[in-house]
Amino acid sequence: LPGRKGQVAHTGVWYYVVPKFSRNQETAKAYVRAATSLEAQLKAQLEVGMPPTRATVFTDAEVRRRNRLADSYAKIIEAGTPARTSPIWTAAQPRLNEVIARYFQDAITAEETVKQMHSILVEVSKREGLI
Repeated sequence: LPGRKGQVAHTGVWYYVVPKFSRNQETAKAYVRAATSLEAQLKAQLEVGMPPTRATVFTDAEVRRRNRLADSYAKIIEAGTPARTSPIWTAAQPRLNEVIARYFQDAITAEETVKQMHSILVEVSKREGLI
């Protein structure tokens, strides 16, 4: 994909979220903090090879010693942009890409980009019955 400094990778990611109407928001937030902590991410990487949610895991000396691709993964994380996984992404993507392209061409500001993308996402979410 086009990026401000040349082509960038497009990667898939997993998200931890706390639903707005969750009855246990504080517990859920505590879980997200614990699961995404550096300590938990290091343990998951070192014990089962799970890809971390923290790029800093790849700077750990033990991870670098045991994973010959750690430096490469760190570079990919720096250059990549996350893949969108929303159920409305397919419907919204063409219009969002147009807005993103205008931003990369310096035709609109970051603030205007966010406003336009938000408007598109709200419109498509309403049309799809999500809100």
